[in-house]
Amino acid sequence: MHWEAILSALTLVLPLSFLAIIKGWALQAAILVVGGLAIGMVSVLLILLLLLFRNDREELWQSISTAFRGDLNGLFEIMGIKKRF
Repeated sequence: MHWEAILSALTLVLPLSFLAIIKGWALQAAILVVGGLAIGMVSVLLILLLLLFRNDREELWQSISTAFRGDLNGLFEIMGIKKRF
């Protein structure tokens, strides 16, 4: 597993466990809050990338989709699932 994946998982698990264990939130509520914040941050980053690369959007999307497919195939391989892409 890449260190980026481990760091991302740790970044999401720490606030989730803080909200659920220390603050006493219900697990579902904590997952919704942390997941919503993560999706919101990714959306903001994608919007910023689109605004910065106005002329090279096709190249940007190609690199994002290539990276996504590579990471997804790696995840499928770790989980023992046949490659989809």
